Amino acid sequence: MRGHKKKISRTNFAKLKGSRALFLEWVWVGDSEVGGGGRRLGARVPESGEEVEEEEEAAAGRPFVGGGGGGGGGGWKAICRRRRRRRRQRSEGLLSEEAAEAAAACGRPFVGGGGGGGGGGGLEGHLSEEEEEEAVVAQRSEGLLSEAAAAAVGRPFVGGGGGGGGSELGFLGIERGRGRGRNRDSYCRTDKNGKRRLLLLDGGSIISAKVNTYVFVLANLVKPTKETLIVVGGGAAGIYGAIRAKTVAPDLNVVVIEKGKPLSKVKISGGGRCNVTNGHHTDNVVLAGYYPRGNKELRGSFFKVHGPIDTMSWFSDCGVELKTEPDGRVFPVTDSSSTIIDCLISEARKRGVVLETGKTVTSVSAISGCKFSVKVEKRTVGYVEHAEANFLMIASGSSEQGYKLAAQLGHSIVKPVPSLFTFKIDDFQLVELSGVTFPKVRAQLKLATVQKSIPAHTQVGPLLVTHWGFSGPVILRLSAWGARELSDSDYKGTLHLDFVPDFNVEDLKSLLIAHKNKFAKQKVANSFPSELGLVKRFWRCILEREGLDGDLLWAYISNNSLISITSHLKNCSFSVKGKGQFKDEFVTAGGVPLSEISLNTMESRIQPHLFFAGEVLNIDGITGGFNFQNAWSGGYIAGTSIGNLATASSLEEETV
Repeated sequence: MRGHKKKISRTNFAKLKGSRALFLEWVWVGDSEVGGGGRRLGARVPESGEEVEEEEEAAAGRPFVGGGGGGGGGGWKAICRRRRRRRRQRSEGLLSEEAAEAAAACGRPFVGGGGGGGGGGGLEGHLSEEEEEEAVVAQRSEGLLSEAAAAAVGRPFVGGGGGGGGSELGFLGIERGRGRGRNRDSYCRTDKNGKRRLLLLDGGSIISAKVNTYVFVLANLVKPTKETLIVVGGGAAGIYGAIRAKTVAPDLNVVVIEKGKPLSKVKISGGGRCNVTNGHHTDNVVLAGYYPRGNKELRGSFFKVHGPIDTMSWFSDCGVELKTEPDGRVFPVTDSSSTIIDCLISEARKRGVVLETGKTVTSVSAISGCKFSVKVEKRTVGYVEHAEANFLMIASGSSEQGYKLAAQLGHSIVKPVPSLFTFKIDDFQLVELSGVTFPKVRAQLKLATVQKSIPAHTQVGPLLVTHWGFSGPVILRLSAWGARELSDSDYKGTLHLDFVPDFNVEDLKSLLIAHKNKFAKQKVANSFPSELGLVKRFWRCILEREGLDGDLLWAYISNNSLISITSHLKNCSFSVKGKGQFKDEFVTAGGVPLSEISLNTMESRIQPHLFFAGEVLNIDGITGGFNFQNAWSGGYIAGTSIGNLATASSLEEETV
């Protein structure tokens, strides 16, 4: 395979048609077999065909600058990488094919090789021995064979033939070359308007482009035989699944396509601390009970394969120290979500997972051989790419993108509705109570559209009063379990709160009477039973609801008033007027029905080699780390299944 340096405008290159999967692959540019060889800076130019080991050059920190005769050198390049990254690679000494693999593992393009060849690599053949020594000194200072090195000794720069002497490391100098090999016309054509155009040959299909900006142009491109997994979505499930797939099948090409920043939801979760999982519930049946959608289906092998303990062990093995808080929520000891993000990105790059950001998968179709044709568009420009994948994992969260792709491949979608949200309450007194918390409240939701009693519509837990209504764990749980019914009722209903759930009505009444008798001469606004655990602002609010003057002494409070206070504390009603949003952990109920996938493998029952993980499925948990655990478990199972299939396929090919 040969390549050369030419100019192609970035805009026009972005519009190339038929460049299937080039943006996903590491492609070899240059030919280490034809011509072989190379040169060490400061040494003589080798004869045609004489070999200088790339590994030796890399170990010595010297650039490998091309072959001794036609073809020469070579390196790895990801087609759509930016030039400024190529310059960085040059300084890192990633020069051999082995070094290229190291570059790929850390997600960066390798651009070594090129240059040399044919006429002898730039200057050889035109100089006397004395002049050549001077040229070698100039070349050593330049770090590569260049026009500047030739100018330093007043000699013409002649390049090489047949893939020969380049003016820039990583490119082959076809245009300026003399001697054996193809000339530039082999790579150019004249269009109907008489303009010269470059040709990119992609496995036989010809693509043309105008000339303006440096890129690699490849001829006789041999497509890699490795299988490819494309992961749609760079969230928790997608990245975790990609890492697992690459771990099980190291030779599998794994590409994650994300339209925004990877792991953006991880960053804001838990108030920026990232609630990784929940460490108090490890039994799979008990754990499944924390998922309003999926509580029955997840009781099987789902959490047995990869549960909270496995998740915590995985992060610990990667060097992340975790802590479990009293309520079971698990956080990194740094209390920073960046710790989790850095860990996942580092592991992905270390294993060779390719992260493509700023791109969106807009359509997908199944093609022969259980493969997928994937259309990818850039977010900011009119740029379209087409890729082919052996495996497809949709882990796009609750975005419409994932639902659309699933539908294109034959799946139905359960209508998505919000889950985990706060309640808007129309009550002017709540403004004065904003910020007040109750450690334990029993909350019951009543909806006009629901006639029967639903146990899950009653929850117990902490409550927070906000300036617009109610929030806190107890409200979020109610919103999760009643998500679909609340949507059907337009988020309107009645909320009944028991502010003292540990007291029954009679015990509470007796406690108030005893307090009245003991503190008869104290003002009712300044004195109330401490056993209730209430704040003074809320107590005064209760008195106002009863129409009682706070300056009234306890001795003058009637038994009827005490009964009424008891009623308000045990069953205080509020009208729900709408929903707010819980910004730390916004979750959606709905998505791909669980009946359409196998939870043992996360593979579609409708389309082979199609996998799902995360919130794109009709699974959602309550707050407390349960939604992330769904992502870790689903991603792990899907990644394992894909890796096993890819490994089995590879073994079959080797056997054949």
